[in-house]
Amino acid sequence: MQQRVEIVNKAFFEQLNDAVFLIKCSEDIPYGEGAFSRQAIITSILCLESAANCFMYAIPCTKAMKSALDKLSLVDKYEYLYMSIIESKSINRGSPYFQKLSELVKIRNKYVHSKPSSEILPPNEISKPVLDDEKSQYLKLPTDPQSWQIKDAKNVVKYVCDFIDHFLIDLCEFPPSYSTNFLITTLYSGDESFWLIDENKKDTIKYLRESIGAKVRFFEAN
Repeated sequence: MQQRVEIVNKAFFEQLNDAVFLIKCSEDIPYGEGAFSRQAIITSILCLESAANCFMYAIPCTKAMKSALDKLSLVDKYEYLYMSIIESKSINRGSPYFQKLSELVKIRNKYVHSKPSSEILPPNEISKPVLDDEKSQYLKLPTDPQSWQIKDAKNVVKYVCDFIDHFLIDLCEFPPSYSTNFLITTLYSGDESFWLIDENKKDTIKYLRESIGAKVRFFEAN
């Protein structure tokens, strides 16, 4: 009898690879810093959503319930996931990790769903002056996406990795191998399972650790 083979595709590491690739492009391609930095930041935020959806996939529940959970906000998803693992405890939304998460969601929504706006410039001015002190409260991102630079992209990617690491390892108290299993594409063959980890993913994790200083205890190669 032929064994059943199944691949469960999870987008988290692919999106994380993309974010790192975009940062490297912003470093290497002349005049591309702003464009690549903006896309790296948006892709990093997608990683947070992808990770939450990976966790949701692992929760046994009905199709109707999964549909309802999909409609939760990103912060609500993480709180629900935490409470489903650590019973009778709610998340500390006032912690720096979750303050930054809420801020990133607002930044993403404002950028992705941008609307035309107008402002009155001083006499004889034909462009908006750049004010260095116009930054978000927690991540210190310039409020104008046109001002995002490599350092901002690296800051956001580091935070995203640190958040996932903190959520899985510190809050949920999962061992690294269990955490990796949540996030990485897996092949199932009979009673065996294999993580699909290529050299590109390993290079990405190495870059995150050594060049950005991100916490990535959630990644373990088998």
